[in-house]
Amino acid sequence: MISHPNAKAIWVEVEVDTSGPKNVLMVATDLELDQAEPDYDAAKIRALIVDLDHHRKANPYLGAVRIVRKW
Repeated sequence: MISHPNAKAIWVEVEVDTSGPKNVLMVATDLELDQAEPDYDAAKIRALIVDLDHHRKANPYLGAVRIVRKW
């Protein structure tokens, strides 16, 4: 289970490419993802990535994780 406070919405999408389909864990966050922006917080982004990577490794059906900015 993902319990990171900056993970605001979570869902799974299927991505299909030349190697076939893979499940992608999609995570919407309220964190700024653009390093050029003044609100960007590298430590918070790293913490979110570590949490999501642990979740991905514990769920082998997930082929990737994608973090997107919540609108």
